[in-house]
Amino acid sequence: MAGSTGAAAATAPSARFVLVHGLYTSRTMWRPQAAALRDAGHEVRTPDLPGHGRRRDEAFRLEAAMATIDEAVADAARSTHAPPGPVILVGLSLGGYLSMEYAGRHPERIDGLIPMACSARPSAFGVGVYRGITRTLRRMPDQGLAVDVAMQRLVGGKSAALAFLAGGYSIAAALDAVAAVATLDPIASLRRVAEAGLPTWFVNGELDQMRIEQRRFAAAAGSAWRTLVPGASHLVNLAAPRTVSHLLLMAGAAASW
Repeated sequence: MAGSTGAAAATAPSARFVLVHGLYTSRTMWRPQAAALRDAGHEVRTPDLPGHGRRRDEAFRLEAAMATIDEAVADAARSTHAPPGPVILVGLSLGGYLSMEYAGRHPERIDGLIPMACSARPSAFGVGVYRGITRTLRRMPDQGLAVDVAMQRLVGGKSAALAFLAGGYSIAAALDAVAAVATLDPIASLRRVAEAGLPTWFVNGELDQMRIEQRRFAAAAGSAWRTLVPGASHLVNLAAPRTVSHLLLMAGAAASW
């Protein structure tokens, strides 16, 4: 029996995940999920967006961000692991908006889409709030680093703060990133996703205001799944790391992707 179980595990398809981070942070914000997915035998790509992480010296440009996601998706699709499983694109906040835009442009290149903490259209008011926050942070001596770290410790403890900070704290590119998001139309992107029949799963924290249009987003995506994580805030993967890791493991094991 043990031998047959091992053989089954060896031949089980390995999902290929591309995890796209949010504003101010980097690839390391996905540490809890990347570890859980790899431990389960899945492959993970965690690119840094322009102006973030190892690329903090670069300017943020929308097309450069699209190219970054495309490169990570293509790299995942080229995997030599056998048998190959689905390519699943996951994005949170800024990364979620960019992932929806990418999926709307190239739905045929991925097998599943999981947007997190981005179920609200980038209205003029919302964009203005983010611009105001960013400008305030930039005027602080540490550009708001202590504030952000304290927030992450509050919602997810020391491990969340370390994951948020480990790859570097990026404020310089934030205004350009917010301006780029303001040009996007996620509802139109999701309608193209629905037309292509691409499975979509929205994940939001219960306490996150960026979920106010989750029903509309899910409807645009066409029969999309929705999960609300109780007690979790905006950076849902750090506020509830085990829950989000479990959700991604479920996605990786789902035969329908």
